[in-house]
Amino acid sequence: MYEDTLRALIVSYAFAPDGIVGAKRMSAISHSFRDNGITADVLTVADDFYSSRDDSITHAAANLYKTRVILAPIACSGNQFLARLKNTIRRAIRKRIYKIDAWQGWNKQLINKGRWVLENGNYDFILVSGPPFSSFSAAYNLSLEYDLPLFLDYRDAWTAYDWKIKIPENTINMEHKIVHHAAGIVLCTETLLRHFRSSFPLVSENHLTVVTNGFFQRDIVSNYSGDRIYKIGHAGTFYGERSLSLLIEPLRRIMADSSCSLELHHWGTLPPSQLKDFSAAGLSSILNIHARQSHESLVDSLSCMDLLLAFSGSDVTYAIPFKVFDYLSTGVPILAITPPDSELSRFIEGTEFGTAADSSSPESILQNISRCLSMRKYSPPETHTWKRKGKDYTNFIHNILRNY
Repeated sequence: MYEDTLRALIVSYAFAPDGIVGAKRMSAISHSFRDNGITADVLTVADDFYSSRDDSITHAAANLYKTRVILAPIACSGNQFLARLKNTIRRAIRKRIYKIDAWQGWNKQLINKGRWVLENGNYDFILVSGPPFSSFSAAYNLSLEYDLPLFLDYRDAWTAYDWKIKIPENTINMEHKIVHHAAGIVLCTETLLRHFRSSFPLVSENHLTVVTNGFFQRDIVSNYSGDRIYKIGHAGTFYGERSLSLLIEPLRRIMADSSCSLELHHWGTLPPSQLKDFSAAGLSSILNIHARQSHESLVDSLSCMDLLLAFSGSDVTYAIPFKVFDYLSTGVPILAITPPDSELSRFIEGTEFGTAADSSSPESILQNISRCLSMRKYSPPETHTWKRKGKDYTNFIHNILRNY
């Protein structure tokens, strides 16, 4: 029987103040743990291995234990030739010696530091978040060695999804071994849960739950301006099928058929091909590209928009981009441009906070841009706050441990 006050060791490659999006979930959960009677210490990577640093992303961990990573990918941008050359060499070496993923070089240091932490503290359970999923393997070994319950947090799919590539049999077997050892498993969307169930039918329903991401409540600011220039915003990177160019034809038609003025704001780097598309369409004048900002400043900027854009593709129909929850905190209407059968479409469609457009249909995008621009700001739904999500998360852990 476990007491209501618990102590957790969180294993997470990405954690505040790392600026990468993957750091946000466990950093937020650490606040929820503190508020719900769980003291959390965190095993994570040293500052040198951050993709960027963002001190506006906060945490409530009691202690951070940091280690280095062997042959880690190097963050590089622009024409940093030397960094790119090093990455090419490291990638070739990793392919030969790492069997799980590119971050497996953390595992030896993680296990050694984990042993030291566990031997010097009285812990009730281990919680590991992935990707990278090589961390699952290290946390699994620590769980066995110290006879501690293991909880798995899936921010993404590992092998339980059709990735259109061949996944090595030993990786599939590894996930099965870890999953069937785990005391509890938390997934971030319902669609991801459905894929998981189909791959792991023997896992008890009582050991599975879904806790989506969330947002911290903030004051809602008015976005009204007397000049009535409609501002459409997007934050983040584009990859796969996602493209700001999907807006070109719909925006051209809106501007031709009405007297309204539009501005399109993007925070981040826009691929040269998309810049060229806007130039060829004669829409470069409405495009405003903004440099990277801290998370807090970015959300402030997004709150001044009239419409916020979220994209998803057929390659990850189970996902809800984390930015959607940041958007929710602003009260600004959201337009999801996504395949109709996606988790993102189901999450947004039919709500007061936005609508979804079929990413393959310019006409659908056109209609839903107009629809969203006519919507008013809303009160962010309390059900999606980290306060509510964190309570669900900690209740799940408490319930598992009381019967462990």
